[in-house]
Amino acid sequence: MPSRPKKTRAPEEVHIGLGAAAELIAALSGKSNGPNGDEESVSQLPSLPQFRLIEQIGAGGGGVVYRAVREGGSDRMLAVKLLARHVVNGPQVQRAWRELAILSQLRLPAVPRVIDYGTHEGRLYIATEYIDGLRLDDYCKRGAQAPDAGGPPGPLCAGPSPPPLSVRARVELLVGVAEAVHALHERGVVHRDLKPGNILIDSAGQPAIIDLGIASLLADSPLETLTSDGQPIGTPAFMSPEQARGDRAAISTRSDVYSLGATAFLVLTGHTPHDMQATIHEAIRRVAQEPARDARTLAPTLPRPLSAVLGKALAREPGQRYASAAEFGADLRRWLEGRAVEAANASGWDRSLRWLAGRPVAATTAACVTIAVAVISASFVTTWWLNSRPAQVTLSEDGLTATVMSASGRVIKAWHAAPGARIRCARIVERPPELGGGPVLLTVVRNDPPDPATDDQLCVWDLRDLRSPLWTTPSSAPDIQRPLPDRWEQDSFEVSVVTVADVFPDLPGPEIVTVHADTRSARCLRVYSLQGGQPLFEAWHDGGIESIYWMSGLGLIVCVGDSAEYSLAELGYVPHQNHNPKVLFAVRPVRGRLDGWTTGKDVLQQGQATPGWYRWIAPIRAADDFEFKLAAPHRRDLRSGHVMLTLTTVNGRAEVSFLIDAAGRLEPGSESPGDWYPEDPRRLGPGEFELREAPPLPAIRDEHR
Repeated sequence: MPSRPKKTRAPEEVHIGLGAAAELIAALSGKSNGPNGDEESVSQLPSLPQFRLIEQIGAGGGGVVYRAVREGGSDRMLAVKLLARHVVNGPQVQRAWRELAILSQLRLPAVPRVIDYGTHEGRLYIATEYIDGLRLDDYCKRGAQAPDAGGPPGPLCAGPSPPPLSVRARVELLVGVAEAVHALHERGVVHRDLKPGNILIDSAGQPAIIDLGIASLLADSPLETLTSDGQPIGTPAFMSPEQARGDRAAISTRSDVYSLGATAFLVLTGHTPHDMQATIHEAIRRVAQEPARDARTLAPTLPRPLSAVLGKALAREPGQRYASAAEFGADLRRWLEGRAVEAANASGWDRSLRWLAGRPVAATTAACVTIAVAVISASFVTTWWLNSRPAQVTLSEDGLTATVMSASGRVIKAWHAAPGARIRCARIVERPPELGGGPVLLTVVRNDPPDPATDDQLCVWDLRDLRSPLWTTPSSAPDIQRPLPDRWEQDSFEVSVVTVADVFPDLPGPEIVTVHADTRSARCLRVYSLQGGQPLFEAWHDGGIESIYWMSGLGLIVCVGDSAEYSLAELGYVPHQNHNPKVLFAVRPVRGRLDGWTTGKDVLQQGQATPGWYRWIAPIRAADDFEFKLAAPHRRDLRSGHVMLTLTTVNGRAEVSFLIDAAGRLEPGSESPGDWYPEDPRRLGPGEFELREAPPLPAIRDEHR
């Protein structure tokens, strides 16, 4: 352990996290505490190439978790999970590799990034970012520490324990967890083992979901996951019924919805949905076959709408649950806002059942009629539901195929990218009731064989009818044309970037923001309505746009790319391999303005799209060595006023991130290098990266590029 500096004077009162406190104790005593409080010598920790294990911080049927750092790398703390040996000896290993490869590419604020994974002496290890936080259920019991003059806010502060969180505060936390799970589902990741122990709350009160990729190693039957001491890998109390039955083919995003409901049940009632005081075999049987308990029988003071929400999330049949984690979170938010929850709509059916219970003859007649109708129509309804109704969209790992699947796994529609092309977008967006309701699918793809009607365009499909798109974006002039006197009729445009954002809050539903790339250098930034595809805003940039981000609190679309208008000589630099300089700029969209350029400080007289700010990125060589991407900051409280700019080396191995404020300025000290970044020869030196005010330019030239 590294030595600690000696104290020279009595320190002021400070607040430290639990993880930091454990490290301090370990440093002073030379020992680490195991998950059960047993002292364990550092020398007893297993050896793992490339990592220095510091202490054991958790253990379970699936393996042991250690806090660690990478040998010869940065001092950034990592969480390394070393799985039980038997877990990696089955046919599930290849599936695990595929899923871990996907997870290593994820960049989500609520998901610790997978840093590395592999096998050592027959055991799989997974290294992720380290989160210093409390389990969700422990956080709710201990409450959020109120800030004072002596230390920062958060649950990990020293001092007197605050009272447990209120029901309202717990529901607010659950909404954030549901949104994080939905973000995973949108990227094709099903967790399979959601439970309070896999949801950590950090010092800022934000959730982090851990142990992704672990559950994909489970055997087909939960009884096969028993360890030598009889403990299961995964927790039966939070398994969905289909998981408890070992029905792997039925596991879907709705399985995670069930686990979310079971987690919420524990957080809101203090009990699990089923009585787990039984043998492991009996506990699994109860989850697989018996309905969940009524939350109000265990917590009579729980509001009835919340009990209804839990009941719908914990339905035994997947089709009776919320269709997505987002819908589950939306119903919880309705309760927070004092609105009626959708789950309570079933109360009319409940009242009907109670009415029939007091009238035996009517109940018998109704039952006979119901059975007769069910027998006649069940086969037709079941066939349609399983084979025809779209249930999910998947994007292949190589980006060559996007597939809409039915609930039974039947392929409803598939798009295949042409050789050398990739599917840029395949995502589902829920329409609000004002726009007709129901999900729509966004795709940007090049078909094989080619389809001139849809190739390289944004296509919006109604998932209830995939025969033809509802609308597509234009692909050529004059539908898209530069706001200059001359029009190039031969120009063709492809959609290169897509995002969904509520750009105009006065309109129902979100809008779609796209970047259209032409055959020369200009890029057209457009905002479309979700319903009919009408262009609501348009601005042009004479250069590339690689990534965009919507700063909702400020009403700015932030873009990063390069500029064709700036010569390197004008910027005082010798040309570097003939690349254009990188620029970062923000545009404030105004509905109805459909012309104008956003190049530096110069806009055409008829143009309306003056940029909010325009910065030139130094150094010049960054254009060669890095790819640029904009994303939300990891801390939720920064999202409305900041954007995170990530530079990734062209081989995708090393990255570094910077925070940019609302005025387009670099936040001092915000540099966050990835684990491999310090070792990469292309890294930027200290203070080398900066954002400079773009110099003024002559009027935009009307010429062919």
